[in-house]
Amino acid sequence: AVFVQDQYTLTVNVTGSGSVTKTPDQATYTYGQNVDLEAFPDAGWTFDRWEGDLTGSTNPDTLTMDGNKTVTAVFVEDIVEYTLTIGSTPRTGVSIQVSPLDNGGLGDGVTDFQRVYSDGANATLTAPARPTVAGSGMTFCHWEVGGVPQTDEETILAHAVTSDASLVAVYLLVGDMNADGAVNGFDIDLFIVALDDQAGFEATYGPCRLRAADTNGDGAVNGFDIDSFIDLLD
Repeated sequence: AVFVQDQYTLTVNVTGSGSVTKTPDQATYTYGQNVDLEAFPDAGWTFDRWEGDLTGSTNPDTLTMDGNKTVTAVFVEDIVEYTLTIGSTPRTGVSIQVSPLDNGGLGDGVTDFQRVYSDGANATLTAPARPTVAGSGMTFCHWEVGGVPQTDEETILAHAVTSDASLVAVYLLVGDMNADGAVNGFDIDLFIVALDDQAGFEATYGPCRLRAADTNGDGAVNGFDIDSFIDLLD
């Protein structure tokens, strides 16, 4: 009588991006033979677990052949996260709307604060146009991204997350006509110029400085702002 050993196949599949080595690497295996399996993730991926006739996350691991076997190596893509530091100047304490929620489930915040997003995410920040902080009114000027002023003066900033970044809402104190961070007698001359020639003032100093002359907050720069400007000087 001639007896031959049963031969069994080992099928190895991959989910995700990576590869698996078999030692020994054979087309078939005999009963009781041990096969060492080792998973190698591709760049940007991590080995997570085995599925099928081999389970768990031990890598490398050993499979004993006692029948035809199928094993799947599961790789998961690495999550790259970046931190957005959201601030405001010259005063903190400004409420900023943030969407979508970050990876920690956090959204809106009060400056200064941070939110964490995955690489490639898109975050939208909305700053209030005219907040009041610590008793002082401010008018929005522009966003700064990484210290670089944005060319428009939109309160909404759409930001593609590709690195850690500092996002700062830049304001001017209402009535601070010379933009020195204070409202005082040094602002009077420029306030008068803004009342007298709004177009010329805006062309010289920009729309943000002109809006700082709207001290009563009615959306216009005119004689009705005089009394509220005087109140700011007091």
